[in-house]
Amino acid sequence: MRADAFKLPFSDNYFDITFSQGFFEHFSDGEIKRLITDQLRVGKKIIFSVPSFWYPRRDFGNERLMKIEDWLDILNGFRISKSFYYGLTSRRFKHLLQRKSAHICLVVEERK
Repeated sequence: MRADAFKLPFSDNYFDITFSQGFFEHFSDGEIKRLITDQLRVGKKIIFSVPSFWYPRRDFGNERLMKIEDWLDILNGFRISKSFYYGLTSRRFKHLLQRKSAHICLVVEERK
C-alpha cells in the first residue's frame, strides 16, 4: 500500500505494533515527532531501527547519524520503553566503529 506517512490511512489502534527500519533518520526533529504521533495513533507500540553515529558510511546522503542520547532528546514527551545499540552489518567495518554498534533500536509506547 502506498500512503502518506504523516496521515496513515488506518483507524485508531488498528495495529498492535508498527515497525520501521532506516526511515526516521531522514526527517527533521519536528517531522519525526509528527510521524511518531501518527504511528502511535494507529498502533499501540512502535519499534524502529536507525543507523547510529558510528555507522561507517552515509548510504543515501541525507541520513542523520546520531547517538541514542540524541534520539531520546528528540523523543522527549514520548515514553520510550527500550533503547539500545545493536549489531554490525559487516565484520569488515568493525575497526571503524570503535567497539560501538552500527544501529540503534527504540521502542516507543505512548506519549508521556
